[in-house]
Amino acid sequence: MKISSIRGWLHNGNVMLSFTLLVTGLLMMFPDFRSHIIGGFGREIGLAHLWIGWAFLAFPLFFLPVAKTLWRETQKRLSTKTPFRWRKANLGFALTFAIGINLTGIVLWWNGHVPLFVLDASLLLHQILTFAFVISLSAHLYVARRGIAARFRNGFRFPTRQTSETAKARSVAFEK
Repeated sequence: MKISSIRGWLHNGNVMLSFTLLVTGLLMMFPDFRSHIIGGFGREIGLAHLWIGWAFLAFPLFFLPVAKTLWRETQKRLSTKTPFRWRKANLGFALTFAIGINLTGIVLWWNGHVPLFVLDASLLLHQILTFAFVISLSAHLYVARRGIAARFRNGFRFPTRQTSETAKARSVAFEK
């Protein structure tokens, strides 16, 4: 499997898990809204959020066999000059959110084993990071809009080689 395909699987898996965590987290944060959606105040959403969170934490472990290759390829991609400064910011935001949200989520999971002030601070930071994630996600989608449109046109296939259309879509997306 080509490294671009592996990178695509890693990205798409994180997207699906992140989106599911975002939806379940918002449903937990707004119980009245949740009651209108599912017809009650069921605890299943909290359990789903917990297990999907563990899956989000474990998902990158599937890529350990190719971690060295992914890291080298990522360093090469990040070392290019303009117009790809967005890649560095995107990676920084993604790592900050993933690490911060996972750590605060683990503290929240230890509910009865940590002092209440630590639990409260962790919940507040978890929520702040989630809202910051939503804001950065909006910026990410705006910057990548042409590449996303190209993916829809191509049926979500990962290109095995960069075509002139793909190169043009990427360069135009990062210039704007």
